[in-house]
Amino acid sequence: MYHQAKNNFLEDKSFKGIKNFFFDEKCLWSYRPHQTNNDDGFFAHDIFLNFKPVSTSFKLLEPLLKKLGIEEEDIIQIRANLLLNKPEHKYSEFHIDCKTNEDFTTAIFYLNTCNGSTIFEKDNTEIKSEENKLLVFDGNLKHKAKSQTDTHKRIVINFNFINKEN
Repeated sequence: MYHQAKNNFLEDKSFKGIKNFFFDEKCLWSYRPHQTNNDDGFFAHDIFLNFKPVSTSFKLLEPLLKKLGIEEEDIIQIRANLLLNKPEHKYSEFHIDCKTNEDFTTAIFYLNTCNGSTIFEKDNTEIKSEENKLLVFDGNLKHKAKSQTDTHKRIVINFNFINKEN
């Protein structure tokens, strides 16, 4: 599998619950100075770290995890990323999300439509950020984020997990 994008991944009620949580002004975000190494900063909301949920938002993701067939013991990490708009597109460096000795899968769930995207190093394929789209790919594929210029926020949820089906 190289990558697979699925539009309208969740049913409306589940999707809106997730989106409303992360777009609410009460959602807590932590500033990170770089997405990768020498690029622009962003805001993160850690959801699952060190083998356990660290945010109440984890419960909201149950329909998504169930549809993906991910068991809690297979999760490496889950984090929501928030990019604020820029006057021109900015790019993270090409990267792999985490280091592990096991084969893993990365999924990116897009919470809003904007002119930001995810780009793969392999062939420069660009996946547009579209509301309720899920992008799934081999976790060892290098990719980068492209910031948006047309909306105030771009929010994605990033999943890294052991996929027992591969």
